[in-house]
Amino acid sequence: MKFISILIGLGSLPALAFAREAKLDSHARATSDAGSLVLTATPSKFRQMQHRYRPASFAIWKQKLESLKGGMTENQFAAMLRPRRVEIDRVITSSGRMDRIILDDAYFAFVNVSPKTGEVVWATPPIAITYEIVSR
Repeated sequence: MKFISILIGLGSLPALAFAREAKLDSHARATSDAGSLVLTATPSKFRQMQHRYRPASFAIWKQKLESLKGGMTENQFAAMLRPRRVEIDRVITSSGRMDRIILDDAYFAFVNVSPKTGEVVWATPPIAITYEIVSR
């Protein structure tokens, strides 16, 4: 009886919103030690992305990223990739400039650009984007 009165004495607690993380592609092939990207999405937005996602997208993006040719400028590389959204987040490193390019809703890639020539040196395979599912 005492326990019940203590619970009643607390009144109602505000509902806590807990975010969960999810990926459109959870396979090990789409993970990397190079880094990660966490974006937020509502449950309904994430469901919409799940409906549009195709597992074959990984192989398509991988093939495009592997077709990097020596001497390509960053603009030529972006034109060849034709990503859904070009959102470049630049990080300057000792070996050059590291750009993070969002390929589509499921994947992104890191691209290393030479600071002297502006040419793309290398690119990672597609890496899965992690979504923090939040209620708004």
